[in-house]
Order: sequence, then C-alpha cells, then structure tokens
Amino acid sequence: MLRSAEATELMRKLVQTYRANLTARQGVNKHSSPMFRVAGEGEGTNTSAHNSVKPIACDADKRSALDQVMRDYLLTLLVDSNADVPKWETFVTFCIQACRDDMCTPTMPVVLLGDMFDALTLDKCEQLFAFVENGVHIWKEELFFSACKNNLLRMCNGLNIVSEFNLDNITEYGTEADGDLDILVDKDEPMDEDVKPTDSKLKLDYNLYGKFWALQDFFRNPNQCYNKVQWKIFSTHSSNVLLAFKSFKLDDLQLKHRKLPDAAPDQTQHYFAKFLTNQKLLELQLSDSNFRRYVLLQFLILFQYLNSPVKFKA
Repeated sequence: MLRSAEATELMRKLVQTYRANLTARQGVNKHSSPMFRVAGEGEGTNTSAHNSVKPIACDADKRSALDQVMRDYLLTLLVDSNADVPKWETFVTFCIQACRDDMCTPTMPVVLLGDMFDALTLDKCEQLFAFVENGVHIWKEELFFSACKNNLLRMCNGLNIVSEFNLDNITEYGTEADGDLDILVDKDEPMDEDVKPTDSKLKLDYNLYGKFWALQDFFRNPNQCYNKVQWKIFSTHSSNVLLAFKSFKLDDLQLKHRKLPDAAPDQTQHYFAKFLTNQKLLELQLSDSNFRRYVLLQFLILFQYLNSPVKFKA
C-alpha cells in the first residue's frame, strides 16, 4: 500500500502534467477548472490516501483523460536518469489504487507495464517482471482479471516471437554500377593512434556493393537460409562482406570528431540508425565502427535464430 504522502505527491504531479498538456495542446489557461482537485488546493488538506484526490466527475471522459496523463507522466519517469525500478513499481501501485477508486480504466496498470517493457533494457525488465509475478493476486482480482487478461496474454505472447519477421522492411539499393570507388586498405599495421592510413587502395566495385546490401534480405527473412541455393548465396555474400570488414581499417582513431555525443540524462531525442544505400557512402560505412556493429548484430540475431533448438521454416 502507498503512504498517504506518496499518493498525494504522485497525484499532484499528475495534475501538473495534465494541466501542462492541456495548456500546450488546447491553449487554455492553467487556472481553468480542472478535472481533478488535489486536497490542499483551496480547501483543508485531507491526509487520507483515498481522499487525497476528489474527482469532480468520474465518467468515461474523465477516466480517459487521467489514463493519458498517467502514460504521459510515465514517460517522464522513464527518461529520468534518477528513476529506478522501485519508483516505477510505486507508480504502478498508485495506478492500481486509482483503478480501485474508479478513477482510471482497469486496464491502465497493464498498459503502463507494457509501456515500461517496451522502453526499458532487458535487465530492468527482468527486475520489473518480478513485480508482475509478485502481484499475481492483484491480477486475479475480478476488477483487473476480466479487463486485463487479454492484454497480459498479448504481452506474454509477444515477448519473444520466434519466426515473426517484418517482411515489409525491404532495403532498396542501386541496381546499376555508379562508378568504382577507391577505398583505403589496412596492410596489417598495428592499431595505433599515431599510425596513419596507408596510401594503398582497393577498387570497390558494384559486385561488393550489391552483395553487401543483398544480405539485408536474408536478415529480413532468415527462413530463406533453409533453401540450399539461398544458403549458398548467403554464405558467399557473408564471406565477402566479413573479409571486407577485416581488410578495411576503422576510422575511429583518426576521425574521433565523427563520434556521436554522449546522450545527456535529460535528452529526449535518441539516435537510431537508418541505412543509406548510396554507393558513394559505402566507403565511409565500412570504416565506421557503429555501422559495423549494427551489421554484425544482424548476423548474430540470424545465427541465433538458425541455432534455435526448434526450427521454424513456415
């Protein structure tokens, strides 16, 4: 159970979030009539957890509004570098109490948990899932069971769906050679900050370019590897690409300024890789450590799928 002070403080923050969003989206005055009044605002403070918030109305619209505020405030918690698993668990517990008081829709606790699992790292998800397991008695309550059972089932079924691939994620690349590109090649010099790239050059033709980007189709649909002809193509392309990785020196030591800046704790914008398939960019891509990491990770995912004890060829 939440302490009265914790419940009151959480609701104050939710009301602030609601008013800020309302002002930003609709241009209304912050001091307009709120949907919810927190104890202590214009009246005597009530220390009861259940009475700390007095709903002016509890119809579906008000519950829907508070549902959205819950999710908006959760986003601020997830990007807060000081937030930890106990704080997230406290927020879900608060949401459960709000549902019991008919202030939120009964599905909100599970929706919040789903948002957390989508945003957190695996180690954090593992800790948070212990909270879900320990709260089985809550999910079995009539209020939550009938409303949340389908959500929980959908979440569990989607944790690690094997053989489910986004076949619409097609990588398009040039079908005609756009001239040969010269790429610097490492001649087995030791990796040292003082070592400059050699002047030896290797022709990067369309053949390597085509093989490199053709691998994306196998990453998109690994089931092709079960076909003998396709597997031979994949093996040949992979060998050529990995050999190219081995041959070309990384440019991190020479071009440190190209590295992405570290994300600030309060940064809301995140970097996501988007493959650019222009032939003229392949030289820079093959020498970029981050780009190589993304491609090698794709290899690992595909090999893990192929090594799974149960084969899914459908």
